[in-house]
Amino acid sequence: MLPYVVDSFNGKNGTETYLWWCKLVNYSGDAGYTLLLLALCLGSIDRYHATSRNARLRQRSSMKVATISVTIITLISLLLAIPDLLYWYIDNSFGYPICIYDSTFYLIYSSYFLGVFLNMFASLSLLLIFGVLTYYNLKSVQHASVRDRTAVINVGTTAHTASMNTGIPNNNNGNHTIIQQNDTQQAMKTSKQRIDTQFSVMLILEILCYAFAT
Repeated sequence: MLPYVVDSFNGKNGTETYLWWCKLVNYSGDAGYTLLLLALCLGSIDRYHATSRNARLRQRSSMKVATISVTIITLISLLLAIPDLLYWYIDNSFGYPICIYDSTFYLIYSSYFLGVFLNMFASLSLLLIFGVLTYYNLKSVQHASVRDRTAVINVGTTAHTASMNTGIPNNNNGNHTIIQQNDTQQAMKTSKQRIDTQFSVMLILEILCYAFAT
């Protein structure tokens, strides 16, 4: 968008007039595109850390770690786009100036390494892997919560049985235990539906962002 805005003010195509503009437009385009995809992957990794039951992994989901991570992927994106500054130039051999590149190495680098491997295979793989791991983290948290509720119910059932055998009064009764068990089953169902919905929304948003970026 920026090249079109600048060109409209200048009244001419800057990429075909200024060498620095020819290089900068292609450099910023590739760097920004790579940064966007790496940011999507970083967000997926951060969600995995935030939902983990491992306290050490959860500590990695912090503002400090996020700042460092964003700085790193920004530098990586800027470095990976450096060949744009080296190989793009203005060619006048066609009778008019045109911003092009003429390098087999750059063609292979930009098309196969950046385009196919990094921006497609690697980024999609990371999104899928950490998306699935996040889903299992959420399921693990759900199961832990259910186990805790079941343990409380089992204690109540045991106390009620002991009360019946010994004749010692107990505030818990069988009806209350049955209600608790029904509540637990309903809570399990609701929790599973909520997790599935959250995961589906998260996956759809990531796919839409990736599709928009590509």
